[in-house]
Formats: sequence, C-alpha cells, structure tokens
Amino acid sequence: MSALREAFVDELKDLLNAEMQLLKALPKMAKAAQNESLRVAFQEHQGQTAEQIKRLARVFAAFEEPARGKKCKGMEGLVEEAEELIEEDEGDAALIASAQKAEHYEIAAYGTLVSWAVALGHDEVVELLNETLNEEKATDKKLTTIAQTVVNSQESRRDVEEEHKTPRRQPKRKSRSSSPSASRKIKTRAHKTARTAKSRSSKAPRSKRLRAASRK
Repeated sequence: MSALREAFVDELKDLLNAEMQLLKALPKMAKAAQNESLRVAFQEHQGQTAEQIKRLARVFAAFEEPARGKKCKGMEGLVEEAEELIEEDEGDAALIASAQKAEHYEIAAYGTLVSWAVALGHDEVVELLNETLNEEKATDKKLTTIAQTVVNSQESRRDVEEEHKTPRRQPKRKSRSSSPSASRKIKTRAHKTARTAKSRSSKAPRSKRLRAASRK
C-alpha cells in the first residue's frame, strides 16, 4: 500500500466517524433551535448526513477496505461544544456558529480526500466525494443566510427588550437649601441688604436724623 493510499484510508475512517457523531448530534440541535428555519435546516441536514455515510461506504468498497471508522477527536470536541451551548441555552446564534464549525471541519476533510482521490486516479470516488462536498458547502451557506436574516436580528431585538425592562435610576436632586453654594448665596444676599439699609439711613438729611434721635 502506497503512503498516499494509506493516508487516504486513514482519513476516510476519521471522516466516517465524524459523520456518525454528527448524525447523533443533529436531532438535539434541531430540538434546541428556536427559529423554525434553523430547525428545518438541521432536520434536512440530518437526512443528508445519513446519505453521506452511505456514500462513504461506497468509497471504502472502491478501495476494497471495510467501512470502519476510528474515533474522530476533532468532531468529538465540536459536538461537546454544541451540547454545552444547548445546556446553557445560549440561543440560536451560538448554535449556528457551532454547527458551522462542524461544517467547515467536514468541508476541509472532504476537500482533502477529493484531491487525494484525483492523485490516486479514482474518478468514481472523486465524483462521490464531490457530491458530499457540495452539500456541505450548501448547508454552510444556508446557515449563514439564516444567521444574517433571522437569528441575529432576533438576538438584537431581545437585547433591546431586556434593556427597556431594566428601570433606569433617576439622579437625586440636591436641595438648594442644603447646598453649600446656596447657603453662601443666601448669606451674601442678606449682607448686601443690611449694607444697603445702613447706607440709606446715613444719606438721610441732618434734620431728619436729629428728629429721629430726639424721638428716641
């Protein structure tokens, strides 16, 4: 067995297990989705994934290898992340991001296998893998459209609603009488009034002042 053929079969086993893990995770993701379009997208991709697994079995047969997978640690981590988001109720936007990570992982894996199948001269295998690769790209594009047109707007609306629900604290108004500056203003005004009265009395004619003094 050539090194490239051995690498191809090894990657094929990894991808088969990845698809099987995703097949189990998709029903949970569909159930957790709040948006109807997102729920339908997950359900449709569940059916696609089942067909993709059958195609992989045909690829194994073309290489005269048993269709056995090996533990895919990459997809295992992505599925665990998705399950945590569901448990923490992070919402549809986070759920889409997690699903697209899985799609990008698969797109990279299928793209690699297509290139290797071309190099190995397996035209039938190239056709099978390209069919799945195109489906994965279409699913990723669909998820992006849902996120941009529906989910993100809903998340933004929810944030605005939460903001309106939270009462704003009104700043406390300071009493004018308790303010130091107000107190100084009152004292200054009283002092000016007293000075004005004293000034007026000192400017009165002398005769009036004498009469006022004699009355006292």
